[in-house]
This record gives sequence, structure tokens and C-alpha cells, in this order.
Amino acid sequence: MNSLFSKSTVVLGAVLAVGVFTQGCATKKYVNQQVSPVDQRVTDVAQRTDAHGKAIDELDSKVDTSVSRLDENIRTAQRIGEDATRMAQTAGDTANTAWGATQENQRSITMLDNRLGNVHQFRLDTTESVQFAVNKHELDDEAKARLNELMAKTKSNPIYVVEVQGYTDRTGTPALNLALSEKRAEAVVRYLTTTYNVPLRSIHKLGVGSEDPVADNSTREGRQQNRRVEVRIYLPEINAAPVVSTNEQNANQVRTAAAAH
Repeated sequence: MNSLFSKSTVVLGAVLAVGVFTQGCATKKYVNQQVSPVDQRVTDVAQRTDAHGKAIDELDSKVDTSVSRLDENIRTAQRIGEDATRMAQTAGDTANTAWGATQENQRSITMLDNRLGNVHQFRLDTTESVQFAVNKHELDDEAKARLNELMAKTKSNPIYVVEVQGYTDRTGTPALNLALSEKRAEAVVRYLTTTYNVPLRSIHKLGVGSEDPVADNSTREGRQQNRRVEVRIYLPEINAAPVVSTNEQNANQVRTAAAAH
């Protein structure tokens, strides 16, 4: 009996062991079946993570390179902007200098125009009168001396106009007096042109005859005063301020400013 029980126990133990072994093998296979896909997915995720990491590293490198290039471009643009600003300031200074010189030149031109506009406006400067003998038109020593004094006062003026008007007393006919007055005026003109080189274009001559007496023709002294030639010197109304030197100074200022920049 005991022997039978022992055998039964052994058999039962063996069966239980086989069952446990069999059940263990089945569980391990099941676990392997369940875990293997998970492992594969984990592996895939890890690979993708590595790939993403590499992509991120490459992107970071590209971003760093782009940022560096952008910084360099910004610095270059700043330098260009600073250079452009300096050039603009220099151009502005030059333009201001040129504008100031232009304004000064315009004022000088205006002054010159005003002066030139007054060239044909004359003022009486000096008057002289020389007298003649009866029926004579030649200049005596006293008449020449008076003309010499007149030209001594005039020689310092480069531009002038001379008026020469001849007169007679009322002795004789009007025709003879007119011709004689013209001869007297002509004698004065000839002396001025030959002795002092007065241009004929600057002389205006007229024989008046016995008109416009300055004294009474009924007396000897009066008739002597009327036998005369009146000489008038006219000077132009021009301001003598230098204009050419001012223009030259302005031109030098422009050239100096341009050379400095």
C-alpha cells in the first residue's frame, strides 16, 4: 500500500512538473510574442530619434552658419551705411560751400550789372572855357594852358566824355558866326586829340554861333567873353569797388573746398 502510494506520488509529481514546465514554456513563448513587436517599435523609435537628432544637429549647424553670415552681412551693411553717411555729409558740405560761393557770385554779378547799367549815365565833373581874338579860331598860349590844366585833372579817369561847344559874339552874320564857332570848337578838339590822345569817340563837338551868350554883346568886355569854347568833362556813374577780385576769391573758395573733400 505504501509502495503504491509512493509510486502514485512520484507519478503525480512528475505530471505536475511536466505541467509546470509545459506551462512555463508556453508563457515564455507568449511573452516573447508580445514583447518582440514592442522591442521592434522601440528600436524603430530609437533609430528615428537618432535620425531626428542628426537632422537637428545639421539644422543647428546650418542655422549657426546662416546667423554668422547674417551677422557679417549686417556689419557690412552698417559699414556701407556709415560710408554713405560720411559721403553724404561731405557732399552736403561741398554743396553748401558751392551754394554760398554761387550766392556771392550772384551778388557780384548784380553789382557788376548795376555798374554796367550806369556806364551810360554820366555826371558833370569839370568845366573849362577858353577865349579867342576877334574873327580868330587859333588857340593862343593862354587857351592851351587852360586846356592843359583841364586834362591834368582828367587823366586819372580812364573813362570820360568830352563836350566841346564853340561860340561867337554877335558881330557879323549868323552864318559866318556859326562857321567860326565850328572852327573854334574844331581847334580845341584837334589839340586834345593830338596832345593828349583823347579818342575822337569820346568827344562830342558842336558849333553854336552867337547863341547863348554869357555876357552883354554891347560891350567890349562882354563880346570878348562870348568869343569862347566851353569844354565839359563827364564821368560815368560807376562804383569803383573791385569786382573781378571778388569773383576770383569765390572761385578759389570753391576749388579749395572741392580739393579738401
